[in-house]
Amino acid sequence: MLMYLKQVPPNFYRSLQEVEFELVPNTLYMVVVVMPPTNREEKVQVKYLFRIVTNSKVREAMITRQLYEEILADPEFMKCKSRTYSKFEYLYGKDTITVYSERVNDEDLFYADGPKDNKEWQYDFQKYHI
Repeated sequence: MLMYLKQVPPNFYRSLQEVEFELVPNTLYMVVVVMPPTNREEKVQVKYLFRIVTNSKVREAMITRQLYEEILADPEFMKCKSRTYSKFEYLYGKDTITVYSERVNDEDLFYADGPKDNKEWQYDFQKYHI
């Protein structure tokens, strides 16, 4: 279930930012994931990966930073579409609810994605619903 929101609700347990480059339309993406530290002792974590999307499954495989930078510098991929967004994750029972924040056409867009049968998160997020 998708719910559009006015803002990112508080009390998420993890956040990250992704920059996604579409190498093959609707199928193959190259992604850099940046996870901020949750406390002062931790460092920022950065991961580079390929994301392969099919009708039945999403698969991800780690790649090196060097390969990531080489592909971005390749003229063949200079014009590929990119998308930058942040993800915030919340736990509701056994379910993880994900809120996305991205800028689309000079407008901030916030939306939550979670299971339709879990009413608890839907009630809690209703106050942030547009």
